[in-house]
Amino acid sequence: NNIVLKNSKISKELVANGAKINNLHLTKTEGESIDLVRAQTIIEKNVSLSSYDKILNNVRDSLQKNKYAIMQVIIKKYLEDNALNKKKGKLSRLSFSLFYTPEYASYNLKHKPHNLSVQEKILDPDNKFGSRLSFSIGSIIDYKLNNKLSLQSGLNYTSAEFDFKPNFIYASRDVENNGEIGYNLNTAVGYGYILPKVITNPNIGDSLYAMKTEYNLKTLSIPLALKYNLTMGKLNLFLNGGISLNAIVSAKIKTEIENGSDNEIETINKLRGLNTFYIGSQLGIGVDYNLNKNLAFSLNPTYRFALEPINRNENVKSYPHYLGLSAGIKVQL
Repeated sequence: NNIVLKNSKISKELVANGAKINNLHLTKTEGESIDLVRAQTIIEKNVSLSSYDKILNNVRDSLQKNKYAIMQVIIKKYLEDNALNKKKGKLSRLSFSLFYTPEYASYNLKHKPHNLSVQEKILDPDNKFGSRLSFSIGSIIDYKLNNKLSLQSGLNYTSAEFDFKPNFIYASRDVENNGEIGYNLNTAVGYGYILPKVITNPNIGDSLYAMKTEYNLKTLSIPLALKYNLTMGKLNLFLNGGISLNAIVSAKIKTEIENGSDNEIETINKLRGLNTFYIGSQLGIGVDYNLNKNLAFSLNPTYRFALEPINRNENVKSYPHYLGLSAGIKVQL
């Protein structure tokens, strides 16, 4: 792209400042008329519109008084039109969201029928445990494939808490700890051994009454989802669904053991028998409300569930699932 001007002063001034105009021909007559055969302004990617305003100011000094005032109008018009078209034609494909989700968490238990011993009783799915209000926080990157479809991924941190019903726990040999005898807190979501300070030499089969048992599970998830969008003015309705890779980062239990008038609190900070990773899935429906062209508020009811068990127990397989309402802010990048 070269500047083709019959006025050498304008040509030198514009070339020196980086402007590029294709095939612009001027014919000077007594009436100062201009024959514009073809004019097209190309804006360099690294040159802003304000830089061209400076060019026009420099050119103005080089022009003969009132001879080519229309030339400035033409250049300015093409610059503005191209800048506007470029801005309108740019498709912003990426957006970034931060969200918080209060959730109800629970488990589906798949039980292999057999005669349970008393030591395994807490594994029995008839002994249900209740969920507290859990939560998730995280971020989502949304890549727009077209006006209807988007790909989503990000990072999600979940903290889920449960209460087990009061139950008896029994002493057994801990083969992973030199065969020492301890009280086996054996749950559907992992197990561990405790030995209260007031008990020194338990025998296999001895029992304690766990009055209250609290369970906490923390996971990190990386989702990959497909999102379908339906835009109506400021509202964007959507459906999304996909799979996730989930990593268990913490699983612990705190229990209150009955000991006469002085109850004792015991904590297992690392439950055994859990898988490090598991595959899950999620489904959702929601709405984005566009506050302006770069910012939106989102509401997204979601349902997340495990596709494979989180534990390695042969008798009971545990599949966590979460039902929540996600609220967040989306920023168009």
